[in-house]
Amino acid sequence: IDYLSPFQDNFLNINYQFFHPLPQMPVNDNDKSYFLNTIDTFADIEGDMIIFKPLHPYKKPDSETGYWNLLPEKENATARQIVEYAKKKGISYGFYMGVAAHGKEGNSAGLSFRPDKKSWKKVDVQGRRAPDNCIGDDEFYEWWFRVQDNTIKKYKLSNWSWDPSLGSAMNCYNEKHGHIAGKGAYKGWRRCIELTGRLKEKNPELYILGYYGTKNFGLWGLKHTDQH
Repeated sequence: IDYLSPFQDNFLNINYQFFHPLPQMPVNDNDKSYFLNTIDTFADIEGDMIIFKPLHPYKKPDSETGYWNLLPEKENATARQIVEYAKKKGISYGFYMGVAAHGKEGNSAGLSFRPDKKSWKKVDVQGRRAPDNCIGDDEFYEWWFRVQDNTIKKYKLSNWSWDPSLGSAMNCYNEKHGHIAGKGAYKGWRRCIELTGRLKEKNPELYILGYYGTKNFGLWGLKHTDQH
């Protein structure tokens, strides 16, 4: 349980851009100039890492696209130029994933991913199916892990974060998901901790931030995070 008494052997200067008055979806040189000026200023104070909000209108991960499309595919797109500029300045980057940070829906774990997968959905006490998935379901959990891992690898991200959390199994009465009806909170909690641990194992240099929305995980829930 060493992580409950962390020893600080390295300090990182991290720029978190969620609250910056920057264009959400940069598409032209005027938009780009705001980001480049910010990056230049951050480089001047020896910044190490930037946490961007997603810079591209997203398409939800589905059966065809098993990752978050956080940047345009075109290499010369404005958003691509921004992140490449940061890299040239010696600054690594990643993304803040969460509510109100990506398109009209945000990108929280509670969105209705994969509507084709009815067996993944939460079910209430009357048997009505919800649109969101239960992370207690084994198949959904494995797919959801692959989405995160694929995204991190595709964009070579140095950091990754979720707010409020990676998912839940609360208020689900489907016992086929491997939890007691209506009592899925604990399994969901364990799954989220396991998921972050697997991401660190697959991406050893990854820096994971926990945000306010993960406070309900408690100290044990921060086991695989690097900062909160």
